[in-house]
Amino acid sequence: MNTDHPYNLGSATLFKGRTYYYSLSNENLELMRKNHLDDLINAMIEGAASKSKFNRRIFQAARWISININEDENNGPNKILKLAIGLECLLFNENTCITEKLAERCALVQQLNFEDRIKIFSSIKHFYDLRSKIVHEGLDNIDLREIRKFQEVAIKTLLGVIYLKEKYHWDDFEDLISWIREQKFSTPAEA
Repeated sequence: MNTDHPYNLGSATLFKGRTYYYSLSNENLELMRKNHLDDLINAMIEGAASKSKFNRRIFQAARWISININEDENNGPNKILKLAIGLECLLFNENTCITEKLAERCALVQQLNFEDRIKIFSSIKHFYDLRSKIVHEGLDNIDLREIRKFQEVAIKTLLGVIYLKEKYHWDDFEDLISWIREQKFSTPAEA
């Protein structure tokens, strides 16, 4: 099984928002196309005014994740909350049990092998525990490395959903949920 992400962007340190200077060159544009960032841009353009609830979900998730990227790095609790909100917008409807399903969906969407999916699953549960401590206990001292790890998972999950949406021509959020269900219940030979 190929374990490379079809949308792999490497380390989350590539995303530093306003503190990182980008130059548009043919090489960078090709890299953007290769990593499906043009799909992200199209989803953002479509999402704001889209009649599709799925496109609006993608737009809202990208909005929250990008707000996080531009957030002051010293404000760890806000960064964690914004990443969690972004993933919730992307992967949930109102009546879903969040922590377990969020971890499961992030792992499946990233299309990794079994061992890597387990790592993503555990990471998301850890990050969601941080989110709960921020909200319910007032935790405010969070290591910047933790934030960057969560940011990387959130970005890869967002790009994964956009990639899958384009690949399978999904029009509806339920298409994503059906695909996740198929992934969960298929045997390794079928997946």
